Amino acid sequence: MSSKSSRRIYTFQEARKIARGHCFDSKEEFLEYSCPGSYRLPKDADKVWADEWRGWDDFLGITLSFEEGREVARSLNGINTKDEYMSLIQSKTIQDDDSASRLPYRPDLKYKAEWLGWDDFLISLGSTSTAGEGGGKEQVDNDEAFCLNADTKLV
Repeated sequence: MSSKSSRRIYTFQEARKIARGHCFDSKEEFLEYSCPGSYRLPKDADKVWADEWRGWDDFLGITLSFEEGREVARSLNGINTKDEYMSLIQSKTIQDDDSASRLPYRPDLKYKAEWLGWDDFLISLGSTSTAGEGGGKEQVDNDEAFCLNADTKLV
């Protein structure tokens, strides 16, 4: 039995879900993390799951940059308002393989420095919206604001 297959105790999808549940901010943070329990993931995940590997950002669920996030958000069909966006994110219906799974829960807080409003984030130039901003800025816990998988439970 090869060392690669002997260390593969999870499918790629299971391992990615576990890794994303920890809300790591970087590959370095993942590599430094020590988990002595049953959820230990190999540090060379890129080699263990090489056939399915799409990069550390995908594996760890690292939030997209503002420009990437806005591009992905604008491509979401039927999502033109803050309420529609929040409803989609809270529904947990976005598949892990979809780049939209790396959108922040609260983009207005995550991208505070670049933020120009919900219309700018969700609607491409040339489109119109009657949505407005959908509410003021609310204070929320930073981990919940930035981590789409904040409520992922490891059983």
